[in-house]
This record gives sequence, C-alpha cells and structure tokens, in this order.
Amino acid sequence: MIIDARKFRLALVSKCMGNKVFAKKAGLCEGTVTKLCKTDCRVRNATAGRIARALGCDPMELLKA
Repeated sequence: MIIDARKFRLALVSKCMGNKVFAKKAGLCEGTVTKLCKTDCRVRNATAGRIARALGCDPMELLKA
C-alpha cells in the first residue's frame, strides 16, 4: 500500500495535529511521520490501518490513486 503524502498532510491538518502528536497517537516514530509527510511511502497493511485509525478515517482515503 502506498500512502499519498499530500492526502496524509491534509488529513493531519484537518485534525489539527502536528507530527509529534500524531506519531504518539499512531504508535509510530517521528521519523516515519516526517517521511510520510514528505514523500509517498509504501507501508504494510497494519501500519496503514494504524495511521487511518489515528486520523479517524478510512485507509482507502489515504492511498495513492
């Protein structure tokens, strides 16, 4: 699964979360969150689920089209 960086950044902004807060909520390291913000990233299914759960959205909303 490839997370679209633009969609990810927009979701973070809509939830008023910074990288540090999101990383803690999703159980990811800050470096991973920074990478997700900068470039489209391939992630495992479980990681995509954790990201979507922390943002309160469906994983399909974050995937690269």
